[in-house]
Amino acid sequence: MFYAHSTGQLNKSDWQLLSDHLKRVGEMAAQRAERFGAGEWGMAAGLLHDLGKYSFEFQR
Repeated sequence: MFYAHSTGQLNKSDWQLLSDHLKRVGEMAAQRAERFGAGEWGMAAGLLHDLGKYSFEFQR
């Protein structure tokens, strides 16, 4: 599992999954960018903004 955000607790039950985080940010960015005709670009930017967290080094 890859995580975007943690609470600092060892119990990971309330940690945010990276896939969920990226999808949500992508949706929000697309919605905002749609105002000026760039919804697809907003989605792409949102999906990619934390891509570096998909590494074992970051997760450690």
